[in-house]
Amino acid sequence: MSPIPFVTQDGEIRTNSLDGVAKTRLSPGGDCYYTWPTWSPHSLCFMTHRGSDQLLVDIESGYTVSNLDFAADAYRVPAWQPGADSVTFVAQDGPLGLTMFLSDPDGLARRRIRSEAVQASMLWSPSADRLAVHSADTALDYFGQPLLLGRGLTFYSPIGEPLQPQVPEPMVAFFWSPDGSRIAYVSLPDQNGVLR
Repeated sequence: MSPIPFVTQDGEIRTNSLDGVAKTRLSPGGDCYYTWPTWSPHSLCFMTHRGSDQLLVDIESGYTVSNLDFAADAYRVPAWQPGADSVTFVAQDGPLGLTMFLSDPDGLARRRIRSEAVQASMLWSPSADRLAVHSADTALDYFGQPLLLGRGLTFYSPIGEPLQPQVPEPMVAFFWSPDGSRIAYVSLPDQNGVLR
């Protein structure tokens, strides 16, 4: 029953209670836009992004906003591990460029998982035993709109070790089943304008 974070058309981040009455403004203003607030599994905090900064908003401490010590110009939505106090995110890593990390929410205890493409999607299985990662490296024209396409899925353990099997087929999106036993994904069209 936590409040709902959202980004306004002016790029500010606010929260609303479920009844729509209690509203809290979190952003300090300025011309930087906030994007993609993402809740932790325990609903005590969420991460968001502003410019190249990644921010942690702590609900328990009265909406304290902390600027985390890692930058991500090519931002992707972080993936919180269900039932655990850890998160996977992409950030700049000096000369290594964009890198995927597994970390505690404040970014202090982080482990490098792999170098990353600009467009990466990450999603933990509901049972939190596997992390699926998909990197898009091509944009297709789909009815006049760009559609990101990447080759396959790679799976990782909770400590960031690669797992088998991999899914090599090109795809544009993927989804875990509720019990974590299957992956559904959207692949290239069999005919013009139809995805499968």
